[in-house]
Amino acid sequence: MTRTPLRISFFGGGTDYPEYYSRQPGAVVGAAIDKYIYISALRLTAYQPYNYRVAYSALEFSQKLEEIQHPVVREVLKYYQVTDRLDISVMSDLPSNGSGLGSSSAFTVGFLNLINSMMRRPMTKMDLAREATKVERELLHENVGVQDQLHASFGGINRFDFFEKQIRVTPISISARDLNRIN
Repeated sequence: MTRTPLRISFFGGGTDYPEYYSRQPGAVVGAAIDKYIYISALRLTAYQPYNYRVAYSALEFSQKLEEIQHPVVREVLKYYQVTDRLDISVMSDLPSNGSGLGSSSAFTVGFLNLINSMMRRPMTKMDLAREATKVERELLHENVGVQDQLHASFGGINRFDFFEKQIRVTPISISARDLNRIN
């Protein structure tokens, strides 16, 4: 099971797109919040009449991987060549569609974390963020930046600086009093 935070962005949105920071430096500041997406998976026994069960705002039962309607689940399982029969469940503290809190990327980060854990492949926070970006941009052809994946992977309050293919992470220290003011 994974628990991945949602995020709020303070400033810099738009400068986190590779199309932008490949030409000039960009930076974002934001924070993970105490609202999460939870994803769990169990390997199925031979007794179920399906190979994949995916429960989120919809409930899917599929025999073949290609039949899975959830694009992230389908493409990640295909990309990582996962052959296990799985029961996957998703829960969230907040509604995810259009919340503006980075829920799609938090889902991708959490699902990648879960699958890599099940495959016993450890990933660094940066690897996880980069892999989630790859899934969203290259496999799903979504027009997204990189801050949501970074905030979901690193948690906390951070400044992310971008230039060409480099990303610098700077955690922001903040007093309890100032944190209360922001909250």
